[in-house]
Amino acid sequence: MNDDLLETSKAFMGILILIAVGIFLYFSFENISSKEMTMGSESGLVVKHLFEGDVHTVVGTVDLPTPCHRLRTEVSVAESNPETVTIVLTPETEAELCAQAVTPQTFLASFQASVGASIYARVNGVNAPLEIIEVSKKEDLESF
Repeated sequence: MNDDLLETSKAFMGILILIAVGIFLYFSFENISSKEMTMGSESGLVVKHLFEGDVHTVVGTVDLPTPCHRLRTEVSVAESNPETVTIVLTPETEAELCAQAVTPQTFLASFQASVGASIYARVNGVNAPLEIIEVSKKEDLESF
């Protein structure tokens, strides 16, 4: 009788341990909200900017909450004198579960506007200050 009680206790403890491990794994790999996307620096986004002809090219990096997220980049040019350009960066994912690992993602935005255009950014719906580093055409924009 004592041996049966001991075996039952061991089985019960084994089941509790499996449940605890399952709960731990579930929360370790849960889908992180894209609101946790971070900018390249605490003060905003550091970007490289090249103006050639009438085309602006802006390259930068943001941190996404998981490797399953992808970055959608859209550019909005408001007609004014000079133009006002907004680069909109939005994280997207279709994964239900993904390991939590901050993943840097480079973005590139090209658009036509005059040399004096004002450039702004919105990251995940929030205005993000830009620190713009001007580069010449000889520099590699993608070596960020």
